Amino acid sequence: LELTLDPRGRRLAAWSDERRRAVVIDLADGQRRDVDRPGRLRLLGFDPTGAHLVLVQGTEMLEVVEINTGRIVATRPVTKPHVFLDPTGTCLVTAREASKGWSLHLERIAWDDLCTDNPGAPDR
Repeated sequence: LELTLDPRGRRLAAWSDERRRAVVIDLADGQRRDVDRPGRLRLLGFDPTGAHLVLVQGTEMLEVVEINTGRIVATRPVTKPHVFLDPTGTCLVTAREASKGWSLHLERIAWDDLCTDNPGAPDR
């Protein structure tokens, strides 16, 4: 089970690998939305507004899913095995082990660019 809170503290998301589903709960009114996705989860987070879920699964694609509709609004490749989204939803860190430690890549997410038809550039 994976849990995360949106940056504004208004929604909670829970993921179950067994059910391959994210459940998003509005903490003010208890309203629940299910977001079904195939695969095992590597990352669960929110965009800065709390309107979109950010998921990375075994498919090695970052998906931005509109919570109210379940529609994928953006995708982009994530090639490194370790992925982290900061609690504000603005900074993506990808990493892999290297011969002399860790190879880290830090990227500020341009949400206006990402949530368009342009999926963005792959991480390095």
